Amino acid sequence: MWFSAIITALILTSVTHITLIWAADSIDPHRITVINKCKDEFSMRIPGRGIFSSEAGNVKLTYIIYGDFKNVTGAAAVGNLADCGLFENTAKGPCTTAVFSLNNFSSTAHIDLVPPHKYNYPLRMKMTNRASQVECGSANCTTAVRKNGSISKGQEIQDPAELTGIILEFCY
Repeated sequence: MWFSAIITALILTSVTHITLIWAADSIDPHRITVINKCKDEFSMRIPGRGIFSSEAGNVKLTYIIYGDFKNVTGAAAVGNLADCGLFENTAKGPCTTAVFSLNNFSSTAHIDLVPPHKYNYPLRMKMTNRASQVECGSANCTTAVRKNGSISKGQEIQDPAELTGIILEFCY
């Protein structure tokens, strides 16, 4: 009797495990690759998904986020966390910021230098399914957004493809 209970438990566990794997595989993954060659730490906030960070130096990290962002915007930067204001949306100091939203068929990204954000490090962003990219290599670059609600052509990159990912390269 106990032997059949163990076999039943094993079968149920296996079926549950397969179901969980299938459910996880049915959610669309979006890959975020971060290359940080700066001398400051990296931080990224994706509301509802988490806070991610790494130490300074020549670091390459890949994050896989399952499911679309659905009206959520991620933000990433290199520099002092208090200065960047990624967590409270209250920047106090220099912080070149990547702002992005990854959704099937409608992903977007731009570089944010809207005050109080200021330039501190070069940043290049590239969508993985298209050749579209944007970069800001100096404090006077014309490709960064500097005023709320004023994204112009050449400042925002878009990708209408499915399973879009993004590469964020700091100090390229």
